[in-house]
Amino acid sequence: FRGCIKLHISTSIVTSFHLLNVKEKFLLYLKNFEILKIFASTFRNLRRRINNLFRVDSDYAFISGRQELKIKKFNNSVTLSSSLDYNEYLEIKKNKKKIKANQIVYLDQNLLYHREFYVTKEGYLNKKNFLEFYNKLKIFLDDIHNKKKCKIVICLHPRCKSEGFKFLKKKFNSPQYIFSRDTSLEIQKSKLVILNYSNAHQLAVLYKKPMLIVHNFSKKYFDYEVKNKVINTISKNLGVPILNFINNKPNFKISYKYNKKKYEKYILNYLSSVYPKKISSWNIVINKLKEIKL
Repeated sequence: FRGCIKLHISTSIVTSFHLLNVKEKFLLYLKNFEILKIFASTFRNLRRRINNLFRVDSDYAFISGRQELKIKKFNNSVTLSSSLDYNEYLEIKKNKKKIKANQIVYLDQNLLYHREFYVTKEGYLNKKNFLEFYNKLKIFLDDIHNKKKCKIVICLHPRCKSEGFKFLKKKFNSPQYIFSRDTSLEIQKSKLVILNYSNAHQLAVLYKKPMLIVHNFSKKYFDYEVKNKVINTISKNLGVPILNFINNKPNFKISYKYNKKKYEKYILNYLSSVYPKKISSWNIVINKLKEIKL
């Protein structure tokens, strides 16, 4: 519209780099002879290209990670900015004292009751796999507790409601388990963060916490290739070990080390283009608007 200033503000770009690209999806569907997915994927890609033809360029762009410059072309002013997770990290670091506790965090994804999984039918197709995952996870976490004598904090997914919470409380019904919705604070206090493929791993990166990816992926999983790429991308970028419960390694050793260089590179590429500066994205936007006298 005439007289309006158009802003592009990215809040998180991690997910787009972890998923399969258009070419990878097409080759996968072709390999599996999934005709409907080939048509659906082709249609979505065509629609996206048409929409891009009519897209109005922003006057000012604020990017949360430097990798964004590799996938998007900006014709006008680009300002280095930060993600929402980086904002949250700064807020907690500013207002709360650094607390350490003898605990390990597991980032739950509400696998059995996630609304999005039922929209895509994954909730039905992967239900048996999800149940088996939680069974294996319980055995693994019990073993960690017995060996390390620490509390296990299960951080609930933001969309976890009563049904999902009841399942977790019944499954992990032991004194060593604590349930929390304050994911950022619990990660800050923990010695280790265990995850499947949760995006909350970004907070663990910011707090420089060692991580471990656990899963039971196999070709029995719906969208196995997508999930496999996500965890392998996270692992490669951050130097995080992966444990597949199917391989059943009883003597798996927990490590409390992390790769500082990879973590800091990851922050700069995906979470804050201005790292190590401690400034929120909203302050960056406000300062820029003041600079151009708006």
